[in-house]
Amino acid sequence: MSFTPAIPVSGLGGLRFLERTGEAQRAAHAASPEIQRDIAYFKENIGAVQNADDLISDRKLLKVVLGSYGLGDEIDKKAFVKRILDEGVDTPGTLGSRLNNQAYKSMAKDLKLDTDFPRTGWDSVQDKIVSNYLDQGFEIAVGEQSESLRLALDFKRRVGEVGERGWFALMGDTPNRTVLETAFNLPSDVASLDIDRQKELFEDRAFKLLGTRDPAEIFSDPAKIDKLVSRYLVIDAAQNGAIGSNVRGATALTLLSNATAGFGGGATQSLFQSSF
Repeated sequence: MSFTPAIPVSGLGGLRFLERTGEAQRAAHAASPEIQRDIAYFKENIGAVQNADDLISDRKLLKVVLGSYGLGDEIDKKAFVKRILDEGVDTPGTLGSRLNNQAYKSMAKDLKLDTDFPRTGWDSVQDKIVSNYLDQGFEIAVGEQSESLRLALDFKRRVGEVGERGWFALMGDTPNRTVLETAFNLPSDVASLDIDRQKELFEDRAFKLLGTRDPAEIFSDPAKIDKLVSRYLVIDAAQNGAIGSNVRGATALTLLSNATAGFGGGATQSLFQSSF
């Protein structure tokens, strides 16, 4: 039987519940038989992988590696995966160097299968892949109940690393961008604007809400990250419910007040100091 997380409520309340019970729930997920088999097989066999052909010819290994980088849906694109890994992403002109997909770039850089010295035998690389595979698997299980909560967990886990590369990297990362667009209450057609104008809008909304335009400052601060995730979940709940535009803000405030009961009254006031 596959693991099913316990999420008694949706939205911000659901996130707070997952934060309180996360350690136990993640342990239960990691202990599930399917996950244990996947990890055991990976650890026993990844060290023998010396090139891209070795990896893509072993579907069990490929499942764990791709899954670790959030690329599980790409498992049947073997020719594409092979080309990225064969060529690497550091040489200008290669397909990987031109990709906007940071997950592929991270995988290629970690494995180094385009060199004579692959890192598949490194304990640090193996540990990272296993850890990420567990995180991704847990978030996928959460997403089967609530895609919004999955995006929130993914954002909290990865946005610090992505944010180090600046606004363009954040804007090019679809899950992170989804959370930010909603938290900043940007219009749905913002992606059709000139890319520099988009960046200006993200910076302006960040300054209004968080007092800074610097992504490195914002996404290294757990309090600012939590504020963005909280806004995302509340606004997302309002936008996806049967809520008229004239009462959306009031309804969102009610949702947040209920969800944050017991977490300190200051949280509600702080979250809504900027209007929707």
